[in-house]
Amino acid sequence: IENPVADSPVVVLPEKTVLEMQMTRVNDTLYTIPITEKELTIRVMDNAIIDGDTISIIHNGKLIAERILVSGKSFPLQITLSKEKPYHELILVAHNLGSIPPNTALVTIDTGNNVYHLYALADLRKNALIIIKYTGQ
Repeated sequence: IENPVADSPVVVLPEKTVLEMQMTRVNDTLYTIPITEKELTIRVMDNAIIDGDTISIIHNGKLIAERILVSGKSFPLQITLSKEKPYHELILVAHNLGSIPPNTALVTIDTGNNVYHLYALADLRKNALIIIKYTGQ
């Protein structure tokens, strides 16, 4: 008896892009932060036990960090705010849950005058959304 499935070539489907993953999940708004300073440094690191979490970060619909291992060492991202573009969305998309679900991170936003320490969690059904609103002149 022939097995047509066994004789068929193996088809590997392409992995979903980060933006496709983000669109199929719920964005859970964790924080909305009013900020008066124009220049921000955002750092992401693990907030508990380093367990192999990986994330991607989307800023206003644009992928700015892809498949980053959330570890004890933070990596900086620079964002400039303005009156013309006062609304900024940061979306953390989980690629896995690490060995201790869910995928967690400490997000630090440094404005030069203030430092915000935000705890984010995401999983394979929801993304972590942080909204930053520029309220300066």
